[in-house]
Amino acid sequence: DAARVYDATYLGARAQAESAQFRADQTGALRLPTVGLQGNVAREESRTPYTSPQEVGQTVATVGVSASQTLFNAANGATISQAERGVAVAQSQLRGAEQDLIVRLAQAYFDVLAARDALGTVQASNKQIAEQLASAKRNFEVGTATITDTREAQARFDLGTAQAIAAENDLRIKQIA
Repeated sequence: DAARVYDATYLGARAQAESAQFRADQTGALRLPTVGLQGNVAREESRTPYTSPQEVGQTVATVGVSASQTLFNAANGATISQAERGVAVAQSQLRGAEQDLIVRLAQAYFDVLAARDALGTVQASNKQIAEQLASAKRNFEVGTATITDTREAQARFDLGTAQAIAAENDLRIKQIA
């Protein structure tokens, strides 16, 4: 559910599907009747100043309503059919994007598990290398080993530490993904 909220690829496919549905709804309006309303008000006044000082006026108001329904329009039918097919294609693409999301999510999950295992292996190896380093230092102090043996053990220990840091970073990156 969290991946559906944050994955850009899936969100893009979902937006495309919603957009196709809105276009289909708009083209569906071509089947609906059209209704019009008109109104007009006019006032006419006349005054004859020489014969009588009276004003004569008349107000005329007209209102009209019209409605029409198309019974058959091949162009509108083709447009509606195309929009409905667009919805079907967008829904199919959305299902494909969801399947792709599931695969990518599973891959990321298994990558995290593999990174955890790798980190555990490196940490166990480092414990053993630390014991070898301590043994090499003791042997050098006693005089049964050379300084080269001690330095090689230190180098293996440092390499193991670097590998542990790399494994921890890899695990963090995979957890974020």
